Amino acid sequence: MVNAGDKVLIGKDEIAKVLSFIAVSGDPGIIILFQGATLLKGELHWIHGEEVNGVPSSYQFQQQ
Repeated sequence: MVNAGDKVLIGKDEIAKVLSFIAVSGDPGIIILFQGATLLKGELHWIHGEEVNGVPSSYQFQQQ
């Protein structure tokens, strides 16, 4: 599960910070779209939940 403020891996090597959600389903655990800000470029864009390839740990971020 992804929460606001989490950093997520998008695609092969892009990291974004989750800002807000749009849940269209009746199940609050299913997130359809969320707004993210890419960390390297600072761009805001909408990301489909299926594009997320993982939620790296803070340890992984410190190693990069």
